[in-house]
Amino acid sequence: MKKVDPSKFTFDFSKDNAPALYAESGDTILFHAMDTYSDLLTSESCKPSTDMIGVPVNPLNGPVYINGAMPGDTLKITIEDIIVDSLYGTMHLNHDGKLGTKYFKKYVEGEHTFKIPIKDGIANLYGNMLECCPMIGDIGVAYDKEVISTMDPYRNGGNMDCKYLRKGTILYLPVFVEGALLSAGDLHAHQGDGEVVSGLEVPGKIQVRTDVIKNRCESWPVLETADRWYMLCSGRSIDEAVETVMEQIVEFLTRRGSGMYTLHQWLLLLAMYGDLEFCEVVDPYVLVRYGVDKSVCKDLSF
Repeated sequence: MKKVDPSKFTFDFSKDNAPALYAESGDTILFHAMDTYSDLLTSESCKPSTDMIGVPVNPLNGPVYINGAMPGDTLKITIEDIIVDSLYGTMHLNHDGKLGTKYFKKYVEGEHTFKIPIKDGIANLYGNMLECCPMIGDIGVAYDKEVISTMDPYRNGGNMDCKYLRKGTILYLPVFVEGALLSAGDLHAHQGDGEVVSGLEVPGKIQVRTDVIKNRCESWPVLETADRWYMLCSGRSIDEAVETVMEQIVEFLTRRGSGMYTLHQWLLLLAMYGDLEFCEVVDPYVLVRYGVDKSVCKDLSF
């Protein structure tokens, strides 16, 4: 296993970022993740406005240069384990309506930090015992055309906040620059769809296996679970994101599943065996996913 230096972190996806680690296709890599607040909100008396002055949110460990990864390839990322390194998760409300709180700002005055106890994988939310399902909020590669903030989800992955980015699932990211330059972090001990308000933000470790698939890729991230294929797409608005994800799932299925069904049959199957779902609607870009059951495309593979 190769371990990324925990002191190496970034707040953007850029082809100019110096690699923190070099790895080979097939290597297992361990990322060390601070929480989205750079572990600075250590108590409920801490506030981002006073305790995070000059510090952006969403630090990611990395980037990692994957030898052999070139533009036009795919980086296959198998999530082998996610380890939560804290006895509590952090959540935050802010009256200025930034991020998730924008939907509830009329109910909030000032800013408030909350520490939620976690013990043996169970979060205690005011007497409600929630079984945690740790997931990666932010994982992505460098983009060739521009620098992308770790706050944004895009074609390169990024701040997707998809609750299925968890142990046992596989993420396929298109490669845009030599070496891919993979970074990861922003762990959540738990999160509901949409990430309204926030996830249960925690520090921890992320163990993934990375494999380079040569000379084929999709335009947007693809996620594979035990029973579904998902396309993940973002947009400045929900309508833009939905339009993109519907186009991309059709392109994916008709290309990868060529010969299984006609185009019109695929569209009807999507309506019956697929679901349009929200990952996050809290950032400047929103991310949606469309999932289709593997039962109707048993022979499809990436």
